Amino acid sequence: MKTGPEHRTRAERGACASAAIALAATLMLFSHDARADSPLVLTLVPKHVFLARGFSVRMGDYFALEPAFLFVADARPGSRQAVGVVRPIAGVGGSGLGVGVAWQPFWPIEGERPEHVEGYVDILPISIEVHIQRMYGPTHWRSATYLGPQLSLSVLFLKASAGWMINATDEHDRRAQFGIGGGF
Repeated sequence: MKTGPEHRTRAERGACASAAIALAATLMLFSHDARADSPLVLTLVPKHVFLARGFSVRMGDYFALEPAFLFVADARPGSRQAVGVVRPIAGVGGSGLGVGVAWQPFWPIEGERPEHVEGYVDILPISIEVHIQRMYGPTHWRSATYLGPQLSLSVLFLKASAGWMINATDEHDRRAQFGIGGGF
């Protein structure tokens, strides 16, 4: 009896997906020691590493929990800089990882720049990432590994995303992936 990943039953794949979703949910729900002024961004390493909560309803994996780890280099108060993003993804129909950058191209109110980097990472409306996702569930996408870029736009706590995914083993299987959600 073969037991490799290509021979897993639907129940085994569902169990793996449930475990990944449970881990992401636990991270997001039990990390309630966020600063009072930002319920969406948690400080993990002051001035350098942050955890932003997020979720999406998307094509391909339906509903996905996708917290983002934000990595900030040496930050100067009031400066605009790119922030590194690593985003684990756990969804109903797939899971994966996104890696990219986010930045703030403008300030909502001129002259209202944050004094500390914690205030800066609360407002990062643009994120460009490269995603690798394994689709395995009940969606109309094939059970395969997809790669591609994704652009996310965030306003307050709402988020929209658009991506272009290509099957890693069949270059003719290309799909657009649109999503709407909350968080970063």
